[in-house]
Amino acid sequence: MKLDFLSPLAISLAEIGATRDREYPLWFPWSWSEFDTICVEPPAGWIPDALPGALKYSGGFGSCDLSYALAGNQVIVTRRFHLDRGLIAPSDFDQFVEFWREVRDRVTKEIVFKKA
Repeated sequence: MKLDFLSPLAISLAEIGATRDREYPLWFPWSWSEFDTICVEPPAGWIPDALPGALKYSGGFGSCDLSYALAGNQVIVTRRFHLDRGLIAPSDFDQFVEFWREVRDRVTKEIVFKKA
């Protein structure tokens, strides 16, 4: 059996294969937790107007905690990702991809920008 060992925050969905073509399970170290920091640059001519408080997103595969801070004109997002399941079977891959996309997209959904 072939397993792909991955870090959740390093996931590139393009690199691990299209959902319907996935033949092998993914394996993450059990109960994986990881932190990272993301710098969100506002679009040209815009500035941050409102930042969300601490957010938590939970899904069928784990959870993600987000906290936000302002640094000049940039928004610094600290993300703590926790994966509850170590093995993602090919039959669960579509649902995992949707969970991961929601976690990834959640980072910027709640930030409000206004014209500078």
